[in-house]
Formats: sequence, C-alpha cells, structure tokens
Amino acid sequence: HGYGDGAAAGDEDGVAAVGEAGERTGYAVSSQSQEGVRRIRYRNRYVRTNSWHDELRHGSRLFRPLMNTSGISFLPHAMANLLMGGNFLKDSANTALTSFAGRLLALQDTMPPWELDADTLETVGSCDFDGSLPFYVPFTAHPKVAPGTGELLFFGFNPVYPPHCSVGSLNPEGVMGPITSLWHNALEGATFMHDFCVTEHFTILFEGSMNIRPLRMLRGDHPLKYDASQVARFGLMRRGGALGTAAKTDMDMGVEAEDPKDITWCDCGAAEMVYHFVNAWEDDVRGDIVVVGVREDGFFHGALAANGTREWIQSTLVEGKAVPRMHEWRIDPTTGTVTSERWLSDHLIEVPRINDAFTGIKNRFAYAGRVHTPSLADDAQLKFDAVIKFDIGTGQTWVYEHGRGRYGMEAQFVPRSSVPTASASGLERGEAAAVAAAAAAVAAVDMRGGTLGGRDGGAVAAVATAVTAAATATAATAAAAATEEKTGGDADSAATASVNVGAEDDGWLVLYVHDESKGGDVAAEGRSECVVLDARDIEAGPVARIVLPSRVPYGAHALWYPAEAAAVAVASASSGSNDEHTVESKTESRTRSWAGGGAVGGDPDIQESRDVVAAAAAAAIRASPPPPRMFAVSGGQLSALLGAARTGILRGAAGLFVNGWRPWLAADDAGEYAFVRTLGVRFTEARALGAVREEQAREELLMTRGALDGIGSQLSAQLPARLPAPTLTLYELEGCGASRRVREALCMLDLACTLRPCPHGAVRHRLAVADAQGLGCSVADTIFCAEDAQLPFLEDTRTGAAFAGADAIVAYLYKEYLDGAAPSPLVAPGPFAAVRAQAAVDARGPDDSSPHDSRALRRGPAGAFYSRPSAAPRIPLELWSYEVSPFCAVVREALSEMEVPYVMRPCARGSPRRTQLMRRTGGTFQVPYLEDPNTGVAMFESAEIVRYLRSVYLL
Repeated sequence: HGYGDGAAAGDEDGVAAVGEAGERTGYAVSSQSQEGVRRIRYRNRYVRTNSWHDELRHGSRLFRPLMNTSGISFLPHAMANLLMGGNFLKDSANTALTSFAGRLLALQDTMPPWELDADTLETVGSCDFDGSLPFYVPFTAHPKVAPGTGELLFFGFNPVYPPHCSVGSLNPEGVMGPITSLWHNALEGATFMHDFCVTEHFTILFEGSMNIRPLRMLRGDHPLKYDASQVARFGLMRRGGALGTAAKTDMDMGVEAEDPKDITWCDCGAAEMVYHFVNAWEDDVRGDIVVVGVREDGFFHGALAANGTREWIQSTLVEGKAVPRMHEWRIDPTTGTVTSERWLSDHLIEVPRINDAFTGIKNRFAYAGRVHTPSLADDAQLKFDAVIKFDIGTGQTWVYEHGRGRYGMEAQFVPRSSVPTASASGLERGEAAAVAAAAAAVAAVDMRGGTLGGRDGGAVAAVATAVTAAATATAATAAAAATEEKTGGDADSAATASVNVGAEDDGWLVLYVHDESKGGDVAAEGRSECVVLDARDIEAGPVARIVLPSRVPYGAHALWYPAEAAAVAVASASSGSNDEHTVESKTESRTRSWAGGGAVGGDPDIQESRDVVAAAAAAAIRASPPPPRMFAVSGGQLSALLGAARTGILRGAAGLFVNGWRPWLAADDAGEYAFVRTLGVRFTEARALGAVREEQAREELLMTRGALDGIGSQLSAQLPARLPAPTLTLYELEGCGASRRVREALCMLDLACTLRPCPHGAVRHRLAVADAQGLGCSVADTIFCAEDAQLPFLEDTRTGAAFAGADAIVAYLYKEYLDGAAPSPLVAPGPFAAVRAQAAVDARGPDDSSPHDSRALRRGPAGAFYSRPSAAPRIPLELWSYEVSPFCAVVREALSEMEVPYVMRPCARGSPRRTQLMRRTGGTFQVPYLEDPNTGVAMFESAEIVRYLRSVYLL
C-alpha cells in the first residue's frame, strides 16, 4: 500500500524485501542488473490476510486497538472485534518476515504465518505447512535456524486461550516435527512472549515480567501489564540428537538428554523484559550459556499507554533505568540458575541484528538502531538516528549517524559473496558487491502506526526491497562452498567449517533511511532511500544509496534473502572512484497501476524490458492461437465456473437474451449467424431493440459485410478494422450486485460500453469517478478518497449525461435506448433489487478461475473484487461476451482484478453482434472472444485468455 510511483522491471537476479509498515501499508522494492545495466524495481504489496479482505470490503476498519487502548476500553474493543471481525485479534501478518524451505512468510506473533510469492510478493495464502500446524498454534515472528541441523525452530504464543505457548520445528525441507505445548491456567492468564534464543543443544524461552491477567478487566484495568512483582525467567529445553560440534557430549553440558516436554526454568534476579535478543551460545570454556539481548524492563509497554505517554517517557528517560540497552545473562544449565547479569552498553537501542550465520554460536559483533530520544520524548515516536556496531567481547562501539532529519530502520547484514571481479570498464569489486548487497535486501517493519501511541493499534503489512546490480549468495551457500574447499566435501565437517567462512563482519548493512528534511513542513513527504554500509567500517558512511520513488514508513524488523541464482556476474558499468553512488529512480508521468495501493511507473529502459516480455507472450499467441472448443473446461476452472453459473441462475439468467427475444425461422444464409442450420433453413432469433441501437447495428454489420472469406478459416494475422468506440463508459467492479444489474441491462439492450474496472485497492479509474463526483481528492488522501467514489458510475458522451447508482443508470438506459420503455423486471429498481443482486453475486464464491503459483488468496464475493498490480494498456481491449455466461465471467474477473479497461460488446441471444463476430473470426461464433489492439492478439478460450492477460498485464 504505497502512495507514489515506482520502477518496474522484469526478472531479477537478487531479491530483498524491506519491511511491513502500518495497518494500511505494505511495500516491495527490488532492483536488478540486466544486460550490463543497473535496474531498479520497486514493488509495494498488501499482505492480503482475511482481515485485509474483510475490512476493505466493509469500507472501514473492523478491528479496534487492544494493546494500546485504555483498560476500561479493552473489553468493549475485544468484544466488538469478535462481533465485527470474527476474532479478538486482527490477522495483520504485520511483524516480520522469514524465508525458509522455499517459502517467504509474513509473520505475526499471535496468528499463523501468511505465505508470499518470493518474486512478486503477492499473497499466496495462510500457511499451515500442509496441514501440520494446528489451528490453535500461532507462529512466532522471530523463528531461528538451529546451528548444525538447519531446522527452523519456532514457538507460538497464544494470548487468548491455552495452550499459551507451543514449541515446534521444521526440518530443512519444511516438514513439521512434533509440537510441544506448555499449559497455563486459563483464568490466571499467561506471560507475554515475543522472542527466544537457540544454541547448539538448547531452545531457550523467555518469560519476562509482562503478563496477561484476564481478571484485571473486571476492575477496568488493562489485562496486559508490566508486573514488577513477577521475576523474569529463562526456560531451557534440550533438543535431542548430537547437534553441531560432535565432541560436545551431554556430560560436558551437565545435562542429560531429556524429553522435549521437560523444561528447566531459571529465574533472573529481578523483574525484567526483553522484546528482542541478540544471540545466545554455549561457552565451551566455562560450560554455561551466554544470552545477549536488549533489556528494557517495561519501557515500550509504558510508551504504548493510552494516556500520559509523553510524560511517562520523559520521566523514564531522565531516570535512565528502564530504558532499552544491551544486556548479558549467563545461565548454568547444570544447576538451572542465572549465575550473572551485566549491562554491556549505555546506548539506547533496539532492533538488534547479527550475521545470521552465527545464530546460536559465539559471535563478536552486533548491529542496532540508536533511539532518537528527542523524537521519543517530544512526539512519542520511535525513530533511529544512527546505526551502532557493537563488539560484544570488548565493549567497543562504532557509530554511523544518518544525519540531521534522517532516520533509519532495522539494518540487515548481507554477507559478502564471491562476486567475480568486474571488467576494467566495470565497477570496482567492492563497489559492485555493495550494490549487489542492496540488490538482495528484504525487510518487514513492525510499525505501530509510526507512533508509540499507535493510532491504529499497531498493524503492519509487508515491504520488500530488492536491489541487484549483481546477485549475492546466501551465507549458507557461501559457507557450503568454503566447507567443500576446506574439507574436500566432507559433510560431517560442514557444521563446524561453515562458520569459518570469512570474517564475521565481512559484508554489508542494508537498511531504509527516510529523509524528513526533503519533505518541507510535511515529514511524511520526505525522501526514502535504501542505504548500504560496509559492515567492517560503518563510520566511513554509505558505499551506495538508492533513492526510492516513494516514502517507506518507519518500521523495525527486516529480512534479507537472495535470489535463486547464488551468484551472478557483476554488471558492467562505468568505473569510478567515488566513495558513494546515488541511483535516482525515475517515474513516468502517467499513472501505471495501483494494486495493493501502489502506483507502478517505470524507467524507460525498464518499461522497454516489460514491453519485450509482453511482446513475446503476444507473439506466441499470434503464432498459434488456441482453437475454439465449445464448452471446454480447463484444469482448475470448474469451481469458478460453477460459482459463476450459480450467480447467473439466481439472477434469473438476466443478460442471456436481448429485449424482445424470440426464436424464428429464415432461409439459410452462410453469412448470417444461426443457432441451428438444416435443410436450407436456419433457426434464428428475433429482437426488439431501440431505434438508436438498431441504427448502430446496421452500420456495424455493413463494416463487416464481405469480411467472411470461407467458413471455418483461421484467424487472420492482423485484427479486423476497429469498430467505433462506444459513447457509454461504465465505472464498475466485479463482486458488486449493483454493477451486475447495470451490465445485465447493457446486455439486454445490446449496448456496447467501455468498462473501466474499479476493484478495491486500485485508484486509476476510481480517481476519475471521484473527480467527476466532486470529491476533491488531494495527493495525501488519494487512496482513501478513491474508495469513497460511488459505483457504478455511467457517463454518456452522446447525451452528456452522467449517473451514479444502479437504479438511476438502469432507468436512464431504458429511457434513452429503448425508446422510453420500462426496465425489465429482472433489472428494474425496487425495494429488494439491490439485496437480491448482491446475494446472487455473493454466491459466486472465492475460487480463482485460473489458479497459478502466485495467486492472491480469494476471500469475498469474487476473485476480482480486489485489485492486483498491473500495467495499463494504451488502448482499451475488446471483449465479445454476455453477462450470464460463466466462461465470460471469469475473463471479466481477470480484466477487473488488473484494472484493465475494455470495450464490452454484448452478444446475448438475439444480438446482431453474433453475425458480426462470426464474420470477424472467419465463420466461428464463440464467446468469450478477446481482441487486444495493443499487441494484435485475437483469441478464444477463457482459460487461455486469462493466462494471456496475466502474462502481459500482471506485474
């Protein structure tokens, strides 16, 4: 849900996704190197959860804030959420991202994960790992890859009902292992949990001093509180098997291998709270476990309070105790005690990161964002004005400050890869690899509306950034390569050797930085950049800065992931000795596409690349168009076709026949359409259309007279002459009963019309309606104002009339184009007309008409009810169809979801267009039939049409 233009490109070599930011915001940015030219691709996408679908269809928020509401409001808000949204908690998929076993997942502590397409960032759907994740087990926002085994370890915290905590794992192939549940007394409540740690032999849970006590609501208090009387504790769960270093035995660790259900709780010295841990490892010398994290002792809970936030923050900062700083704990697993604790730094920090190759084993360096205390104290906003690099062993720190008015987000460590040396005319090795690091960045932002007060209750979508001038290998891939070199391919040595690849800080930090100073008086309108720092020397400043085409809201968590290709040659570019490279993204003046709320424009070179892809797809269709097959159902279509048929039946087959239809007999004529021909006669169909339409029909048939050159001939390589553009333009959307009634009326009156689809989340056509209706949309509220446009909306250039609403439009069409006749009872206005139409449309169901790997989850009356990112055609397409046909319906839905404008030429039974279409196609009548004047494609078959549209127009 970005607001602005972005660059679009074809396939990339490296991918990165940066963040999730805000209840209504999700972004995706990627960059690529292609044929020696640096390219940048910017994508922003909604994470289309169930809550997203429901709230967008409802037109307003359904879920009220819980975490930062007042105690007296908590219970009413929770009950309202249950009644309005079907759940106490909103499934925003808004906290972090992870990439594992071929899946890119958007995560939220209290919900199952949502899978995204790793390339397009479109939502695939809720992920239960092939049915192995129980419905009652959430999935942590911070899963960890276990050292040695490569398993993904996770826990699930359920704040509503028991079990409040469940612990599980996925093997490297993504197969779920056993899940262990830790039970609590439901009435007593649970302890809030957000992050955990892993080592070679242990999974380490943390129960801090924030707890949930439902009974507090009875006295008007918030159930979630920081409880100074509750001592924090670590829970040690020993994992079975010999993990990591084979020489380390159970006896050495002082603990016997035990059932994973057994857990040893180790009390800390006081009440404490940690949101994010840095790392944990087993000390081979002392035999204890070292845990490093950002201890904050209830600071952020206090900063999220509904009232008195600024005063509380200011006094706490002055006191200087319960503020987020790096802290160390040492745990003796033999005795189950925390033996020592100490502060490691006085810097106020959050969102710590390390080189992920060192997760669970001893590391030296950590990186974190420095909290900008004036913004926190004065505005209750969490901003990071610098990146700090920590040497955990010595306590030394290095600081890179973003600059006045510039604030960063969570920095991602990208390991240096084996990037080939650039040619003499190319980038220098270090610079090229740095840009390559930016080329593979992904982040998710845990953004509470950008304010610690959290206006929207803290929801997040997903942001992804990928910048590739050369793809980089993952740490695991680089480690495996080095392991093979050092061990001769000995797999048993892999776990030990993998952490020896290069220096721990040999890589880059990639992060978003927002420059508020570029926005004048409006900080939100400033400039966002993707900044790359050399992790070995962050104080030297950026080695690359990529200026982004629109703002990326402030956020926190992030993920870096590489493209499938582990390494790609560095893009050739002109060499230079500058320490800093700035790549400015260009945008087109014309609006390209809004889907997930973001317009997609493009660099001319990138648009050219996009056009090449579209041209190739179109050329394949022109060379071998799919032959027409009467009533053929392609794989995966059946459920969608049945759903569309249900809607048609419930609508009484409105739009199947033109007005005044009746069967008739006439002498056979090969140049005229007939339903049945036999013995020199043809069964034809009579009609009673209006005078205006009859005159149009005569002119159109004259244009096609003589066009038929032999029955059954193939489609010509060139499209027939284009017909005159209709005078009617309809702004409408699939899944809307009112829009359906208008389209049915157009079919019954046999009126061609330019349809401009307005699915939810799109603004291109909706803005035109909003302007016509005088809503006065400003740049700042474009997407929200566009959603206020009243649909359906009809314009008639022939008469200059314009009408909003199905009742007014239907009455006008019959009066103007059926010579003043009353509307058919099937579409006529009435007290229950709207309800009946919407009920029929809702019966369509959510099934996709042409399932594909990156499809968006369907929820609502029809798949096309919500927009998908697309490129806009220069000329509207032409669709020959009629409303009640299920095969035509699935093509309309594909056009609608991509906001592709098209001319609908109705071919209901009795329409003279049946003869007209037969002549255009060389003797064949079958609908749907699509003509694309932008590519020269003309084709039958609904499934093939949908496939074509997605290959050419879907971004």
